[in-house]
Order: sequence, then structure tokens, then C-alpha cells
Amino acid sequence: MNVDVIELGEHWSAPRPEPEGTPLLRYRRPVLLALALVLTGTTAAAALPQRRVAALGDYRISGVTRSESRAVVLDDLLVAQGADTLAAFSPGDGTRLWQVPYRSSVPGAAQFDVRDGVLLVSEVGTATDVRDRATGALLWQAPHPPAVVGGLGVVVSSDPLVVDGDGRAVSGAEPNAAEEATGHDLRTGRLLWRVPGAPFAALDSVRGEVWSVDPSGVFTVHAVRDGRAVRTGELAFPPGTPADVAADPDRIELSSVGADGMVRQLGYDPATLRPLGPVSSPAAVTMPNVYRCGQVQCVTEAEGGGFRISIQDPATAAVSYRFDPNVNPVPVGGGFVTVDLRSLPGRLGSAARDLVDQASGRRMQDLRGWDVLSSSYDQDGRVLLLREVGHATQVARIDGGAVTVLGELPYRVRWCAYRPGRLSCLYDRDRLGIWRVED
Repeated sequence: MNVDVIELGEHWSAPRPEPEGTPLLRYRRPVLLALALVLTGTTAAAALPQRRVAALGDYRISGVTRSESRAVVLDDLLVAQGADTLAAFSPGDGTRLWQVPYRSSVPGAAQFDVRDGVLLVSEVGTATDVRDRATGALLWQAPHPPAVVGGLGVVVSSDPLVVDGDGRAVSGAEPNAAEEATGHDLRTGRLLWRVPGAPFAALDSVRGEVWSVDPSGVFTVHAVRDGRAVRTGELAFPPGTPADVAADPDRIELSSVGADGMVRQLGYDPATLRPLGPVSSPAAVTMPNVYRCGQVQCVTEAEGGGFRISIQDPATAAVSYRFDPNVNPVPVGGGFVTVDLRSLPGRLGSAARDLVDQASGRRMQDLRGWDVLSSSYDQDGRVLLLREVGHATQVARIDGGAVTVLGELPYRVRWCAYRPGRLSCLYDRDRLGIWRVED
């Protein structure tokens, strides 16, 4: 077997400016096709670059092409996927921790997660690797991505019900083999218990419960800790052909597909079984959606096949202003960086439009030309702005309602990941760079 070696680079090589293709979006359960958003955006920043960005590591990932590269930050682990290798680095100081042979069935399609000392490596249509987080060694494989619950690996075998934006079933509504849930030792994969679906099975990972439900609505709840039945009862599916059961901490949801192809749902409180009301379309579950965004309150509503976000006063619910359709606001300090989701993603993500004041909606600065990279580990509105300047990439942030350039990477980068204080990017087809970014 040929094993690609990841080795510390001695110099930076010239970047290759070929444009990247648009990433495919995959839609899966619960039931609503979700918008997958990679945030990034452009403005005229007059400030000269400052030395607030410093290189920590430069690595060559052998054998990759521009479409086969992945680098993902997971807690305190940076995972990079090459054509034949998987490697992990410390985002803190940029050192390589381990590398192992790994060949992807679809280059660049692997998804990663770190839980309870294991690294989960999942690809659609293939088994999920459960690997040791510290060494990368393969511990066992699961037919579907396991959920880590109470120190166990819980695997639910099911055919997901996929629904389009109009509420019609796309797939997963046809009769199939009974679903099931299995509990495994997280380190060895040893089977500890099995709960057959009847034919539906659903996992509530927060409450530690597995629901087995038959087409008439009769259910049995099993405890994840040992797989034993803890209670039984009966619920009702909405009119139509029973198609799916989904479990959440505050809702058990039963879905049916009518003769018109529309998906209908009924929700119940999982503790009291109190009906939570019928839902005519999966879209109605999340629209309108009210949530806190920065110092104000955002309300997302469906409009014209897309969505529109308005800003409310949290105390009075009065609408202060509205964004254009399909524009998403990213909180940054006392402002919003707006991203137009109708634009196709570029090399670094979706282009930003404007910086606006959160309270009034007043346009403060034109950000066209920048990409905005948001950290999933930070809830305080810290984001980076990136833009290509010649064969280099400028790094900036929003400070005091204006763009401040922090420094410059001497390459045209792509597939960047950001967490406060650290930036990692791929460039030149086979290079991974890790930088310290001053907060």
C-alpha cells in the first residue's frame, strides 16, 4: 500500500490561482432541507497591513489535488484529509500529532467529529471510522455515524426522510426494512444491546432514550444505558402513510406522507405525551424562527421560495428594520456583516455585502470584495475578513465599526478554518498553513 507522507515544509511554494468548484450541499433528517452556509465577504480598507498574523506551521499533504483537500478544526484538534492520508495537528502551536493511511471513497467528502476521546470519520454510503483521538488508530467501524451518548456509541440504522422546500417527500418515504438502534462500547465497538424498530426507531441523545414506534403509533421507550424498556404508550400519526419518527429533548415527532406527496407532522411532548399541535408542512416547524442575534432579536420568515430576516426589539417585539430577501446577518460587535445567500460561494466562501448598525440598520461600510470567516467556537461575534490581493491574502477584522487589516498571507488560500487566535488554510494544491492571529 502506498502511504503518503505529511512532512514539515522548508519553504512556501508559488500558489496556483485556479478557481474552486462550488461545494455540493447535502440535506438530511430531521425533515427540512437546511441551508448550508459557509460565511466569508469585500470592502475598501485603506489601513496598511499590520504584523498581527504569524506563521506557526507549514506542511505538505502529499498526493492531494485542489478538489481533494479538507482541513477542519475540531475543539483542540485540526484534522487534514489528503488523498491517501489523514493527519491531525495542534491548532495551538501548529505541531503535527499523528498521521495514518486513509483513502476516501469520495475525495474531500469525509465529515469529522471528536467526542469522548474518539475521532469519528464519516462518509455517505460507507462505514464510519471510530478512531483514537490521540493516535489516529482505527478502533472499530460502524455502518452509520454513531452518536456518543453516556460513553457509548449508539448507531441508528434508518432511511432518512428528505423533504424539499415545499414540504414534499423527496426520498425515504417508501417502505423499507425495519430500523434499529444498537449500543456499542465506544473503544472496542462490542455490541452491548439492540433495539429493533417497529419499524421506526429514533434516538433522543440528550434524554438518553431510544423510541421504537409501530405504524399504529404504539411505542416503547428504551434507556440508552442498557437498552432496557422503561415505558410504553400510544401516539397518533397524522393522516397519510406513516413515514418517519424523530426524537428531540422537547419533541417526539411523527411524520406521514399524504396521497399528494406532502409531508405532515404531529409533535408530542416526550415526557407527558401532550400534543404540541399539527404541522401541515415541515417548513412550518422553523418558519417563523425567532432567535437572539447580537444585541437584538432576529425573525426568519419564508418569502417567495426563500426567506427574509427582520430585526425586532427584544423587549417589545416591534420590528426595527428588515433585510433584503435571502440576506443573512452575521453579528460582529455592535454591527452585522450581511451575506447574500443567492451568490455562489467562491474560493473562501460567500461574499459579504455591507457592515450595518445592529440597532438601526444603518449602512456603515461597503464590504464587497471581502469574505467573512466565522468561528463556530466563539459566540461573541468575532470573525475574520479575507480577500485576495494579487498572489496574497489579506486578513482583517471589524474593529470599532471599521475594517482593520491585521496582516497578509503570502499565498492565495482556500478551505480556511478559524477559531479565536488561530487560522488554518490550504493553498498551492498540497500545502497546509497554520497561523496565529492576534485577538
